Amino acid sequence: VDFKGQFRTGDGKLCYPLTVMDGASRYLLACVAFHAPTFENVRGVFVPAPGSPRDSRRGEHPGRGYASRMSACIGLDHVQLAAPVGCEPEARQFFGELLGLTELPKPPALAARGGLWFALGAQQLHVGVERDFHPARKAHPAIRVRDRAALEALEARLAAAGVVITRDDAQVAGVVRFFAPDPFGNRLEFVAAA
Repeated sequence: VDFKGQFRTGDGKLCYPLTVMDGASRYLLACVAFHAPTFENVRGVFVPAPGSPRDSRRGEHPGRGYASRMSACIGLDHVQLAAPVGCEPEARQFFGELLGLTELPKPPALAARGGLWFALGAQQLHVGVERDFHPARKAHPAIRVRDRAALEALEARLAAAGVVITRDDAQVAGVVRFFAPDPFGNRLEFVAAA
């Protein structure tokens, strides 16, 4: 968090841009303009961290324990689906061959646990082994498909492979979708723009 100098605006006043950057990726998370680079202005960009001993919402001193108003969470890295022991051949066939996902190597320390990882856009889909496995029949990831034609082609490919396709009566504006289980009974949703 720092100020990036000063600039004159069209009305001749000084503007001090405060930037908030991710230290690891160097992504700019926020830029807020102030008329003065004061502690009070900077402090206003942050809020007391919930549950902090200095949480001013509970009438305590608002000194330390502040968190950014912007979430530190910036995206989804991966989704993990559970599967039974010995799931790898079926997972490769379904996620790799039917869905066309690229299998990724697991780190050696995790490979011994079984399961597989797949690339899914900028994210990953992990299939993890669970000894006392029970499929997720309600909770599910929604997998975005390139477009409506690709969604329809995927639906036909899954149906031809014997996968049961279901639809939800509830319509979601702007998307077309269907549901299908993975080989282990986990519910998956496939969506594309309408």
